Amino acid sequence: RDLAAAFAQHSLEFGPLTLDAGIRYDHNEQYGGATTYNLGASYEIVSGLVARASYGTGFRAPTFNDLYYPGWANPELEPETSKTFEVGLRWQPTVDTTFDVAVYQTRLRNFFNPVAGGGLVNVDAARITGVEASLTHRFDERWHGGLAFEYRQPRDLTTGADLLRQERIKASVEVGFRPVEQLRLAAKLIYGGPRWDTDPVTWGPTRMPGYATVDFSAIYAMDAQSELKLTVENLFDKEYSTSAGYRSPGRTINLSFSRTF
Repeated sequence: RDLAAAFAQHSLEFGPLTLDAGIRYDHNEQYGGATTYNLGASYEIVSGLVARASYGTGFRAPTFNDLYYPGWANPELEPETSKTFEVGLRWQPTVDTTFDVAVYQTRLRNFFNPVAGGGLVNVDAARITGVEASLTHRFDERWHGGLAFEYRQPRDLTTGADLLRQERIKASVEVGFRPVEQLRLAAKLIYGGPRWDTDPVTWGPTRMPGYATVDFSAIYAMDAQSELKLTVENLFDKEYSTSAGYRSPGRTINLSFSRTF
């Protein structure tokens, strides 16, 4: 399956008003072409207070596993399309504190939804409505912290039931520390709420429990252009699952080096 894409994005500023627009064309040998776009605007009402709104469309083709995985896939799947609208407000009362809140709604056609017996089917119409908020604060030159929270309502508009494998609540708490100028440390506690899925044994509905994991990162600036980064995801090797019958990754360690020329 040959895939190709091209996109363009442009931004304009008129004093306190900023406008953004983008367009993308995807060619999929199996499903043909799809054109998507996004439009956005933000306006600084007063110093430190910015309102924004955006609208965008999306396109997602089924993967080969979605279509052909033995005993599970559905070769009749059609591509998924979406339309998303969001409004938000960003407030920075001081140079060290930022608060952001947004409300969004995504409407989907042919949403990929798992079903009893295995595999995916297209849901004719689905909707995900949510609100997300975040707060970041720098206490001093060494310490900073952040909070984030998201509440979602993933709904199958055909049946009125919740969409499967979609959590309603996501939250995180982050603490950062800079012991020396060259070294930045951060730890993040991540919570994912319960969600519904299909039991792989009984093929009946099952409620997946919520989970909490901790991520850690360390970034060391070797010089002005070079940076060494260590990340540890799921630091305490927590056993959890976001899909019934499939364990999520355990402790994952990554080490990377980057240099800017």
